[in-house]
Amino acid sequence: MLQKRSEAGADRSTDIETVSSTFMDYGYMDERFRENPLPLKAHHEPCRYAIQLYHHVVGDLGVKGKHVLEVGSGRGGGSNYVAEYLEPASVTGLDLSSAAIDFCRRAHTADRLTFVEGTAMDLPFKDSSFDIVMNVESSHCYPSFDKFLSEAARVLRPGGLFSWVDARFDDRLLDLERSFALSGLDLVRQTDITQNVVQALDAISDDKKRVIEEKIPRPFRPLIMSGVAVRGTLVYNALESGKLRYLSKVLRKPDRAAGEEANYPFDWSAAERFDPGAGSTLRRFQRTKTWMSRYISSKKPTII
Repeated sequence: MLQKRSEAGADRSTDIETVSSTFMDYGYMDERFRENPLPLKAHHEPCRYAIQLYHHVVGDLGVKGKHVLEVGSGRGGGSNYVAEYLEPASVTGLDLSSAAIDFCRRAHTADRLTFVEGTAMDLPFKDSSFDIVMNVESSHCYPSFDKFLSEAARVLRPGGLFSWVDARFDDRLLDLERSFALSGLDLVRQTDITQNVVQALDAISDDKKRVIEEKIPRPFRPLIMSGVAVRGTLVYNALESGKLRYLSKVLRKPDRAAGEEANYPFDWSAAERFDPGAGSTLRRFQRTKTWMSRYISSKKPTII
């Protein structure tokens, strides 16, 4: 178990075990990172694959001097990475869990970093507040993806960027694309990064399994292992086979005052063939991830 902060208030923000607990994403690997590894501080080294996903999400978006929002910041590792390494003007991490926000406020000490409790369905920020909004691996749990996209677009400044990564089963891809087409955002680029995520999972699967076996009660281990996609579990197998697709998109808010209009390519005739009753496998995946996130977030922080 993590140690409590001493009565003297020792800073545990560089404690390796503490830092490792702040990332919940599946990770990312590609040739760029093999040939030119990110320069990381020693306490971030065990989180390299998770950090690489965040670098994929925002590393080339010109974060320096910008105001960044992460919706669904979880235990805060990604927001802290952006604040500590990429020189933004500010980073705000938002999460629904009060326990997670409490943990983040105690565990992370980077400059220009704040954490706020709130819902993705009703972001507690004024219109046009941020230059970049990022959302990593949490949108599949939201009650309404359309409402979330509307809120993300609202808080973005004209010309601002929305960077999103998450997994969807094949029978939900058409619905996903329709939501993006209705969002009022321009498509900048999109990539299927499923195999990049699988490569990262392969590299860290044994470590994840070991930690779960050490820290999680036996009855809950299978569910947690599937939720974090340990090799051989339902979620891992779905990713490896391609039935579950891990997608990456960057979108831009048009400057309507300058006469710009949203442009997101979408086949509306295909949308008419969409079957909203499909997707029982996706619902199992959503329930697993939601339960896992709630279980982890409900654990009171014991590092301080």
